[in-house]
Amino acid sequence: MRRMDLLPVTRTVMALTVLGTAAIATAASAQAAAGQPAQTSSSGTGDTAGQQETTVEGPQDIQAGQSVAAPTRSSAGTGPSFEFGVEPRYISNYFEAQDEFNSSAPVTPAKSVGIITVSGSLDYNFVQNANSKITGGVRVRQNFFTNLSHADSTDFDANLVYSGQSDQLSLAYFGTRHRLVGVVNGENIYDATNGFETEYFHTFAKRLRARVRYRFAHEGYSDFKDRNLSEDEFSGDLRYKISPYFMPSVGYDYMHADGRSNVFSYDRYAPFVSVTSEIGKLAYLNFRYRHLDRHYTTDVPTDSHFGRRDHRDQLTFYGTVWLGHGFSVFGYADHIDNRSNVTYANFKTTEAGLGLFFKFD
Repeated sequence: MRRMDLLPVTRTVMALTVLGTAAIATAASAQAAAGQPAQTSSSGTGDTAGQQETTVEGPQDIQAGQSVAAPTRSSAGTGPSFEFGVEPRYISNYFEAQDEFNSSAPVTPAKSVGIITVSGSLDYNFVQNANSKITGGVRVRQNFFTNLSHADSTDFDANLVYSGQSDQLSLAYFGTRHRLVGVVNGENIYDATNGFETEYFHTFAKRLRARVRYRFAHEGYSDFKDRNLSEDEFSGDLRYKISPYFMPSVGYDYMHADGRSNVFSYDRYAPFVSVTSEIGKLAYLNFRYRHLDRHYTTDVPTDSHFGRRDHRDQLTFYGTVWLGHGFSVFGYADHIDNRSNVTYANFKTTEAGLGLFFKFD
């Protein structure tokens, strides 16, 4: 099977990012020149002019040990805003959950871990008027492991978001430089993740919302480099707003992971359903069920993953409660049950966290 050449893909994504940024800036300049009045408030629902869709990279999209970004309201008016947070977290089965690395024996034994994540973010509303706005932001999250030596890691992401009357386009970079994924013969193995993402929302008649997303990520390990992966993920969903308290959605994810060695390449298919609830200006909640079906694609009968197929059920909840005066509480829980036709890949894990955040303009 042909391996993906990382350099052309990276160049393509970067080029699309630059072109998208230029298009966003041009649209904003044109609207600003029209002299439209300034918008004074935004609820983060994406249902009215210039409001930003509340989007979260939930636990279902990340590797164990990476932190989960809490949803945040966009600020009223132009200028910068800052947010700081502290979030204790727990993972019941840390090493077996690193299945991108532990896709072949040996597997580091199961271990539960505690993590304290300290985060800081800066957002800036570059342009805001009655019909649109452009927001950029950066976020750094430091993960301190309380009972696992040499495992501390740092997550970084940056984004640029254009929000119009019924559309939203976002461009983002994300990375984790030093994440412990296994211990083999007494040696710690670390992963470096770098990726780009673009996401587009469109709202029809304020009730039906469509979303499409493309995500590229590269996983590079300090050893066992034949397990390095380049991942292309495409996803989309439709959400219908019956009421602000009950917004069901149905969607589908597809990922192709191209391994440095074809033994580790696979395709993943993942239908999902979710329900989102917005309780006025008090809370934002989301429940999701996803079923993932992963097929390893090597066609060499002697390869260790020939004919391997994994089935995974995943239940996820996350939510934010806004307390007022800039304070909010963010919590999440994520349970995975992975079943495979190779016995060493069967595992269960649960991850949860609860944090306090403070935002000021």
